[in-house]
Amino acid sequence: MLTFDDGLKEAVMINKIMDTPDKHKAKAIFFVNGYRVKEHPKLFKLIRDRGQPIGNHTWDHIVLKNKPEAEVKKQIETVQKIVKDITGQARSFSGLLTV
Repeated sequence: MLTFDDGLKEAVMINKIMDTPDKHKAKAIFFVNGYRVKEHPKLFKLIRDRGQPIGNHTWDHIVLKNKPEAEVKKQIETVQKIVKDITGQARSFSGLLTV
């Protein structure tokens, strides 16, 4: 499986990237940041609609290891909420990554 970090920048790029795993019947997981999902909801839906797994990469990609638990939880849950707001589904993320 290929992984892509923070992958919501432009539709042409996303489609080109996804064409390769599709061709080889592979998966490419896209770890998205919440602020990019908010800025580009159509790109988020494109990844989801192409059937690739999507991972929660926090709201704005801060380093979490020294943050208080409440801030870590907020970083993750805020992304979950915006995904639900956009898609109407709470579990649009890969089940392994849903908090």
